[in-house]
Amino acid sequence: MVRVYGWYLMQKVDATAEKLVDIIGLPDLGGPPSAVETTTLSDPMRTFMEGLKDGGALTFPVNYDPATYKKIEELKGQVLKLGVWHGFKEQGSERIPDGSEGKWNFDATVSIHKTQQNTNDPPRADLTVMPRSEIVFDWEGE
Repeated sequence: MVRVYGWYLMQKVDATAEKLVDIIGLPDLGGPPSAVETTTLSDPMRTFMEGLKDGGALTFPVNYDPATYKKIEELKGQVLKLGVWHGFKEQGSERIPDGSEGKWNFDATVSIHKTQQNTNDPPRADLTVMPRSEIVFDWEGE
């Protein structure tokens, strides 16, 4: 059974991956391909071929804290190696992200902005990730 928790936004630094920030939710990872019309005047109905995928920007909601905000601000403008990993191994009382239930890896830039806040709401921010490469699914599960 696949868990509903244990999702991590990871950053590869040198040869190791580390959690970039804790995320509250995650967006669609990519999108369907566009439809490129191939219909000719002799076809009885419209025909299509698969075109480019268009996932656009990915928005990850995060809990706001000054350290996280500053960390992301310092990464702005850099192309990072990122991944969304699902799955972990337990080491004592600690959970270590390992992507055992799937990994989606890609290059991207990041930015962050503080989101609306109302009375009795936790402070939140949106981490925006702009893919610079294809989001590739890398299955390492059982």
